[in-house]
Amino acid sequence: MSIDKNRLIMELDEYRRTVNREQINPTLTKVNIESLSPVVNICAKARAKYIECLMIIAQEENAEGCNTEQIEKLRLHRVAYEELVAAANALETVIKRGYVDVK
Repeated sequence: MSIDKNRLIMELDEYRRTVNREQINPTLTKVNIESLSPVVNICAKARAKYIECLMIIAQEENAEGCNTEQIEKLRLHRVAYEELVAAANALETVIKRGYVDVK
């Protein structure tokens, strides 16, 4: 990579940091463990519901296996869990990159 390309990449990284901080920081109060605790709790609850649903399906299994209604319910729990985890991971990235203030 030439020096011009390297410089452009460095400038782009800095610009991205600045823009992300300008857009994200005002949307959040300063974060700390107390403000992040509900995020961790909601993700754990969603995981628990997903696993609980699986266990219920397994306990109710009959000779024909599980039905589509059970699978749909399980899928909805998975989607909710995965979406919450993705959002929590995005929040973690925002903190790591310094886009928000930390108390």
